[in-house]
Amino acid sequence: MIDLHLRADTAEALREALPWLWDAEVSVWITGTADHAFDPIGAVVTDPGEVDDEGEVIVPPTIDGRFHANLRCTAEIAAGVPAGLLVEPETPVRIWA
Repeated sequence: MIDLHLRADTAEALREALPWLWDAEVSVWITGTADHAFDPIGAVVTDPGEVDDEGEVIVPPTIDGRFHANLRCTAEIAAGVPAGLLVEPETPVRIWA
């Protein structure tokens, strides 16, 4: 199996690029089959910001509002993922165990 980190501008953009991950009949992501496991994440915090001792925000967090996801899949499936969706995060938000 191959692990891929994906990013699209929106969830809808990811669904359009990889329609086999979406069950339109019931409006849910297909998170697993024998050939893949899919972890939809959504927006991610890229910098947690800073708060003082009272919990007041000193520096607000930075959020990447694009749609992020992880995909563990066969080589055949990975070959069909558009290169524009692939990212190599320095510190992934979530990884496969």
